[in-house]
Amino acid sequence: MKKILVDNNGGIFGVFNEVKQVANGYICDGASYQTIVTGAVTVEEVADDYTIPQPDVIEIIPPAKPTLEDLQKQIEELQKKVNIE
Repeated sequence: MKKILVDNNGGIFGVFNEVKQVANGYICDGASYQTIVTGAVTVEEVADDYTIPQPDVIEIIPPAKPTLEDLQKQIEELQKKVNIE
């Protein structure tokens, strides 16, 4: 079985083979996780093939480039606002 550190918000700090509690936090596979930094955490056992869940991929679509007509319309609207003809 492997182990994970989970914070109060459900955040997972990693999948570890060895977790040892020490005075100021945990030593996990040789790395220090101090509770002054991580906040309160719990240690949970998980299956050997456990992987940390990844968020869904969000595709970012760039805004469309304005057309010449769009730009001309913006110019006309600005001219009306400042009374330029």
